Amino acid sequence: MYVFTIPRVLRAIFRKRRKLLTHLFLQSIEALKLWMQSTLELPHGQIAAIAVVHTFGDYLGFHPHMHILAANGLIDAQNRFHPLDGNESVASLKEIFRNLFIKTLVNEKLISRKKADQLLSWKTSGFTLDAGDSATLPFDRKARRQFAEYMLRAPFSLEKIHWNEKTKQVIYRSKRSWHTKQNYQIYTAADFIAATVEHIPPKSQHTIRYYGRYSNKRRGWDAKNRIQSPQSTTIDISTRKPDSQSSEKTLFILP
Repeated sequence: MYVFTIPRVLRAIFRKRRKLLTHLFLQSIEALKLWMQSTLELPHGQIAAIAVVHTFGDYLGFHPHMHILAANGLIDAQNRFHPLDGNESVASLKEIFRNLFIKTLVNEKLISRKKADQLLSWKTSGFTLDAGDSATLPFDRKARRQFAEYMLRAPFSLEKIHWNEKTKQVIYRSKRSWHTKQNYQIYTAADFIAATVEHIPPKSQHTIRYYGRYSNKRRGWDAKNRIQSPQSTTIDISTRKPDSQSSEKTLFILP
């Protein structure tokens, strides 16, 4: 599972315009696809991924970010699966995502070119990527269930909510916040309700999308044409080009 996050300074763009979260879906998927295609040297390889957008952080603050559960490799035109070897650095994936996302915001006139240049110049970009420690094996049903539950979880946990009858306040306990240095936050009842309501998706907004081989259209086509699951293949990683020669570097420049 890959988790893509964006800087705090950009999050307000999406707070009142949730349809714009489509850009987060599209650019995170595109970045993952381009990174895998370059790493595996399969320019036409097809991804298989499920993307879920979350708008909440630990304490119900507005924090849009993307969770992508993806097959650990690509599928070629001959229906063969080419796996990643597990030793790839995801540093370039984060840079591809950052550049694609900022480029999109500029093209959509959501930020100025001056602001884009500023964001690209930051030593600490504010864009983060978590790819976990290792891939989950296909027969590990417990891990797959945990992934699904995590991706579809509610913005808050009932176990973390404590109602103080005397003060009429909600005490919400969670992990220690790097911002407040505390492991709890206190709300009035109205403020807590407002914080939770903010994460109810607008009508007709899709919070889960399927891409590549997992898309509904592709799965329907496969079923109609009786296409079987891809067959695994091995990859000779010794033939891959070093990162310094990769064409990914051309993606880091805004037009």
